[in-house]
Amino acid sequence: MGLLKLVLFCILLSQHSMLMQESKPVYTVYIFLSEDCPICRYYVPTINELSSSFASDSIRFIGVFPNFSSKPNKISSFVDDYKLIILTKTDYFKKLSTKLGATKTPEIIIVDNADGIVYKGRIDNAFAALGKRRRVVTAHDLNDFLGKLRDGMQMHYLETETIGCYINFSDLNE
Repeated sequence: MGLLKLVLFCILLSQHSMLMQESKPVYTVYIFLSEDCPICRYYVPTINELSSSFASDSIRFIGVFPNFSSKPNKISSFVDDYKLIILTKTDYFKKLSTKLGATKTPEIIIVDNADGIVYKGRIDNAFAALGKRRRVVTAHDLNDFLGKLRDGMQMHYLETETIGCYINFSDLNE
């Protein structure tokens, strides 16, 4: 009887260990982009640096092109011309944009493995307003947040103001 209890205990321990591994937080960093937006173009080197620094098994980056005008050939040219290194997808019917509440490009929305939004906003404070870039960037919001996620810190929802080009929701009616 003792051997049977030991075997059952080992099976339960193994299953518990597998469940603990499966519950490891996985975050998806959605970066809403438009190839026509100058602010998106400006941020590609920063997006690449952030992806190179933080992309892992638990943090993945996806560029989302929500505007219907962002045809595959324009997206491909944008990726090639600006050397964007993250995966990209389209969201022509705005399902993801609507679900996550994205309204501008570039807008960052980080989602956890339970589909909960943990971050929504800007990359940093390089832009004070449309067309008004700061001389010195003093807040690296996304970098700081990703660093805390990578280090396993429990993060609460954070929202920062996004400066950028509006997502065209009127193209759904066309």
